[in-house]
This record gives sequence, structure tokens and C-alpha cells, in this order.
Amino acid sequence: TQARTLQYLSSERVEARSVARLLDLHPQCAHLVIQGQVGESGVMALTGAMAENTTVQYLTLDLKDISPDAITKLLGAFGQNRSTDVRDVRFAAGSLSAGLHGAFGPLLQTNTSLRSLTLDSNKLDDLLMTAIVDGTLRNHGTRLSVLNLRKTCIGALAGEALAGLLRSNHTLEVLDMRNNPEIRDKAGAALARALQENAETRLRKLVLINTGLGPGAGE
Repeated sequence: TQARTLQYLSSERVEARSVARLLDLHPQCAHLVIQGQVGESGVMALTGAMAENTTVQYLTLDLKDISPDAITKLLGAFGQNRSTDVRDVRFAAGSLSAGLHGAFGPLLQTNTSLRSLTLDSNKLDDLLMTAIVDGTLRNHGTRLSVLNLRKTCIGALAGEALAGLLRSNHTLEVLDMRNNPEIRDKAGAALARALQENAETRLRKLVLINTGLGPGAGE
């Protein structure tokens, strides 16, 4: 039977080929969930599989204890695969850290399938957020409509970079920045001005709860 959803769970280190074999056995898989201790070799095997995959649309990744280099190569596989149909990527809490700006920027600059990117409860930095914004702005074929940045430790510089995205972007519909208390008023004002200046914005939901803004800030 061909599975449309594959959920790979493991509490022990596994052989790399076990991860890649999932997609070989289920070529019609549309939703792939990787959770557990897949290790560096497992991520590299997944990288090789996703470099050619055309069926997976929803990808959920738990990559705790995986090096930035391995994650960079995995994301690079998406960027190089011009036939990918991945539309929704979700990174589990604790999967990401600083040092990944060289991965997300090129991906978002070239990918035209991604609609939703969920990074919440990962420790990001301003440099990474700037790379995400720059990559999206440079991609005239982007379809990104949902960006989830809840509880990602981003601050005022990231908030102002995101204001630059809102100023000219015509695809983003939901931007969730809640629980980042270092955003603060200056970046909040920049976000407000950006929306006023963009007559063609599609943004319908901007969540700023607990971002260090003045009273009344929220959705």
C-alpha cells in the first residue's frame, strides 16, 4: 500500500539508508515527518532523496543535534531541485540555531513552491532573518504566504528587516511574530509604516502579541 503520509519515529540512532528508503518504498508520499535521532548520516541521506523528489508537499523536521552544515546541505537540495513540490516546511522546536543564514537565503531566493515556513521555538538571529528577507525579496516568483516566527529570539533589527519585506511583498498573508519581546516600538513603527506604504499588500494577519510594543499591540 502506498502511504501518502510517512511518519518516521526513532529513539535510537538509525542507518542512513533507512531514512532514504522510506521515499523509495512510497514514491507517492505527500507528507513526510522526520522525528527522532536520525543523525548526521540520516539527514545527508534525506538530502540526497529530496534533491530529486517531486511528490512530497509537506515536510516536518525534528533536527535536534544536527550540525548547521548538514542542515545547510538539506536546504540546498530544495533550492537546487527545480521540480520540487514542497509547499509547507516545519522545523520542530530546537532544530535550528545561528549560523544558517547561508542556507535560508539561497533557498528562498530560488524556490517557487514553498507557501508556508514555520520556524517557531527555534533560536534564530538577526543575520538569519535578514537572509530570509533578502532571499524572499530577490525571488520574483516566490509564493511564500505564511511565515511563522513565534518565540524565535529575534529582536529589533530582525523586526526592521521584516518591515522591509512587508513594504514591497505581494504574497505574504500571515506573519506571526508573537513572543519575541525584543522587537519593541521602533521596529513596530517600521512594520506599521511598511503596510501603509504597500498598497498591494495581501497581508491579512500580523501577530505582535508579547513583542515589547506599547499597550494594545497584538493581532
